[in-house]
Amino acid sequence: MSVLRFLAQPRPTWLERRPVPQAEPVRVGARSQDLAALGSHEPLRRGARIAYFTSRFPKLTETFVLYELLAVRRAGLEVRLYPLQREHAETCHPEAAQLVEEAEFMPWLASGTLWVAHLHFLVRDPGAYLRTLGRLLWANWGSWRYWWGAVGFFPKAVLLARKLEAAGVQHLHAHFASHPAAVAYVVHALTGIPFSFTAHGSDLHRDQ
Repeated sequence: MSVLRFLAQPRPTWLERRPVPQAEPVRVGARSQDLAALGSHEPLRRGARIAYFTSRFPKLTETFVLYELLAVRRAGLEVRLYPLQREHAETCHPEAAQLVEEAEFMPWLASGTLWVAHLHFLVRDPGAYLRTLGRLLWANWGSWRYWWGAVGFFPKAVLLARKLEAAGVQHLHAHFASHPAAVAYVVHALTGIPFSFTAHGSDLHRDQ
């Protein structure tokens, strides 16, 4: 079961979601002050910090992510890129070269800072930590690909939650309704930072 399907399912009362305000459509060329964050009660202002999650970066076939990220920066927002895995590509677009240098890649399990982040959230709110992990595993049950992805990326997601909360990030956005969206959900659940994700055509051909 994908994260997209999980988010669409009815929740028990104890998982009741907050109502999402309806935002006005954003016109092409709108000022950054007009760019409203999905799920946020306040629009993002110029200089707001946004974290972008992708599965890999840079990917030659995903120019739409690259150019969207550059456009958001031109609108006056501060965008930080967090690919879940490093893409060792022989060829990439020239515009992506600087972003590769700026991108932050989270370590896997062999990292002291990663386990400190887990201990931080486990001590701060053990219920939220355990509920988030439980929901993530339950939502992806039935798909080996997504379930093991959830197991593999949860440690990184918790470290990201600690880093992004400390950095004052105001919104999370993920490309693809799979592992990046799952990571955004975990960070949101642990920190309260609002998140959104973009689903692409390939998401429709994955496990549902």
